[in-house]
Amino acid sequence: MQSDAPLGKCLPSGLLLLAACQAAAQERPAYNIVLIMADDAGVETIGTYGGNSHATPEINRLAAEGMRFDYAHSQPICTPSRVKIMTGQHNYRNYEEFAYLRPEVTTFAHALQSAGYRTLVAGKWQLAPATGEQGIYRGLHPEDAGFDEHFVRWPNPERSNTFNSTYWWPSIRDNSQLVDFGEGVFSSDLYNHRVLDFMEAHRTGPFFVYYTMLLPHVPFVPTPDAPGATIAEDRFAAMIAYMDKLVGRVRAKVVELGIAEQTVILFTADNGTDSSLVNEYRGAPMQGGKGLTLVRGTHVPFIAWGGPTLGGRANADLIDFTDVFPTLLELAAVDNTDSLVLDGHSLVPKFRGEAGFQREAIFIHYDPKWGPPGQRHRYAGSRYVFDRNWKLYSAGRFYDLYWDPEETHAISTSRGLRPTARRAFDRLRAVIHQHPNSPNWGEQSVDGPD
Repeated sequence: MQSDAPLGKCLPSGLLLLAACQAAAQERPAYNIVLIMADDAGVETIGTYGGNSHATPEINRLAAEGMRFDYAHSQPICTPSRVKIMTGQHNYRNYEEFAYLRPEVTTFAHALQSAGYRTLVAGKWQLAPATGEQGIYRGLHPEDAGFDEHFVRWPNPERSNTFNSTYWWPSIRDNSQLVDFGEGVFSSDLYNHRVLDFMEAHRTGPFFVYYTMLLPHVPFVPTPDAPGATIAEDRFAAMIAYMDKLVGRVRAKVVELGIAEQTVILFTADNGTDSSLVNEYRGAPMQGGKGLTLVRGTHVPFIAWGGPTLGGRANADLIDFTDVFPTLLELAAVDNTDSLVLDGHSLVPKFRGEAGFQREAIFIHYDPKWGPPGQRHRYAGSRYVFDRNWKLYSAGRFYDLYWDPEETHAISTSRGLRPTARRAFDRLRAVIHQHPNSPNWGEQSVDGPD
């Protein structure tokens, strides 16, 4: 269900209605679902998308056997993407602080758990606890977010530097128990093993795995397969290769268990690549766009494999993270009603080769509230809408993305627009006007000339 309804709370009590709808939809198959989210991996890091710097054979295979979406977009940075994908809502509805999600929201895991799924999250959490303008917020913990089991990175308050222990010598919250692992342990292996073990334990299904990989986020470190890597670029390449290897293990495990026809794997990433890196994309260098509102900040891989998905297809439709929640509901044979406000549309018809919903443009509300209080201007908020060729900010800046993807020269709207540009401007402005302004939002005007 797409909705531009006024802001309001979506409480887990709405799941009672979802459960009733699920019972009425039992004649449809309920697929096992594995949602894999890489961390800071724009399309230029993936071979099948035209990335020339990294081979990624396992992810390429996933795309060759499944469906590759060529115009998928996230938020420009991590927590806004995670809130959006887990709730199926634009950030203006429920985003409050970086590394935080308020405890009363309904997540996709709540919905699937209510429908009888066994649920696991493994990897990065980043939704609690959070440091905000008013102090420390508890946020939403995994056990309260609809997950039967969790195995996630968690800071150990007794350590002086938890950032550098992201990968080696990790601290992990294992079903509410904080566990420190040894210096020779690579955390990405631990998360992957937990995912594989969970799938095997619940092979009769239905199960849902939210596999939030840490790779290839900073710090750039040697991997078990490249212990001698020293410079950042070599370490990043090794981390991409290891990420690809771990994704391949998930696919191989599904095949080994004989459940490929009953299981859908979705692979994506939370935002563009780290801005310190330059990778080759379709024969030209591309600097990472993480944190930027440019296309390279949000253009991410999105691949569907298994279950009802037709193999060997590329899809050119515009999709975004609001589409994931309704997609999971349809895969789980749950019919949503007015019990949940969802801003996206199911992609399952597209998996089957049908047209499905055709999005005219992608709308992004971006206000990350990132950084220490008083320094958040580094990632100032923006509201904007774009299609494949045109982009309009709520403040009125208008760009031709075909000729100017880096947005170096805004098109003047005060001297009149040629007919093609005028139609695009009016169309994108209408999309922005579909979304209510948030309280205290700075960019309110997009009226421009008529």
